[in-house]
Amino acid sequence: MSNAQLRPADVTRAKPIPVDAQSPKDALGAATADPILEAFAPSSEQPASEHPPLLTPAELAAYLSMSPKALERWRSTGDGPRYIKLSKSTVRYAREDVDEFVRANRKVSTYQ
Repeated sequence: MSNAQLRPADVTRAKPIPVDAQSPKDALGAATADPILEAFAPSSEQPASEHPPLLTPAELAAYLSMSPKALERWRSTGDGPRYIKLSKSTVRYAREDVDEFVRANRKVSTYQ
């Protein structure tokens, strides 16, 4: 059934999306954790290091559901997240730069 055929009765039958019980909550009880940025959050099983982990282009492309070639185009045009050039052929992305890029590109309408 397409969205155009969705009836109000169908909406009431939809299952609610569960809120993770482990998520931090604000004063009103709403979850404040950002699921997009949680993917890069350090695991409690691993000790926090002084430096953020560096992601390869392939890792970042998989996280953003895009091709590594698209990231390469972004690097040449300056459209993507900041990157680190370790050698002539070695590129890495700092997690904090990726988080900043994702936050900066959030939109609420197509007119932004």
